[in-house]
Amino acid sequence: MFFRFVLKIMESKFNIFSLHACSLFDEKTERFFIICGGAGSGKTAFISKGIEAGSKIFSTEMTHFDPWSAGKLKFHKGSLLDNIRIANLKYDYPNTYERLELNLPEAEDEWGTKTTVDLSQYQTSFDDLDDSELVLVFPHI
Repeated sequence: MFFRFVLKIMESKFNIFSLHACSLFDEKTERFFIICGGAGSGKTAFISKGIEAGSKIFSTEMTHFDPWSAGKLKFHKGSLLDNIRIANLKYDYPNTYERLELNLPEAEDEWGTKTTVDLSQYQTSFDDLDDSELVLVFPHI
């Protein structure tokens, strides 16, 4: 309930809207990727592959934007924590798992248990973005 209240205040008082999406920035091409989708749609898969490809993380769960910022669409950095299934890390994204040097908790059901992972070491060097090529992705795994 508090989460929805905060989103409402961000919209009504600050004109900042949010998408349920992770977002990545490719420094080589200066492309900003927004990957929209619900739970299980593939956002974490894009984050993992993005890390492996050298992209920087701008947000893991919610991508915030201001559509009226000086006539430009301005994006604001979001959370850098992601709740990831233990088995996804170990078996689907072993390269990401190795890079993160995680000590995963023991779990009887690795596919049903998530752990919170701090991805701040792969974040963008900036907190706001307003002049970049935008690529929207709507995955469904």
